Amino acid sequence: MDHELEVIRDQMEGTRASLANKLEALESQVRETVQSASDTVTSAVDGAKEVVTSVSEGAKQVVDKVSETVDTVKESLSVGRYVEQYPWASVGVAVAAGFAAAQLLPASRSTSGDPSEALPPASSGGYSPSAASARHTASESSRHQESSVVSSALKGVLGSTISTVVAWRSAP
Repeated sequence: MDHELEVIRDQMEGTRASLANKLEALESQVRETVQSASDTVTSAVDGAKEVVTSVSEGAKQVVDKVSETVDTVKESLSVGRYVEQYPWASVGVAVAAGFAAAQLLPASRSTSGDPSEALPPASSGGYSPSAASARHTASESSRHQESSVVSSALKGVLGSTISTVVAWRSAP
């Protein structure tokens, strides 16, 4: 029986050694797998950071370009800037616009002051003093409003042009 116990002990010792080797191999494989997974996650995080940085920089560039384009459009459409660059041309445009407005807009008052001048003669059957007075008042009001709007616009352009020319002339 001693011999059988010896054999069983040898077999147990062999099984323990085999289990220890297998556990070491398994531990090594688990470590390698964990390291590989860790490396993969780190790589993915770094890649995501690069993408976020790239997208952020691209968006900033787009915002800068759009802002620059808006500034360029504002500058090119600026009447004040045009008046600064071309003061004499602006004076000419203001004078021409005033002349054209004077020619195109009807006079706000008749030369004799008689409102019936613009009305058809009584023989045509179209004249009635009360109707003529109402038409004249409405026409007078409409002409006055048109003249006022054009006059304000021309005064603004001409005033801006004159002040720019004066400032330009007085600059050293």
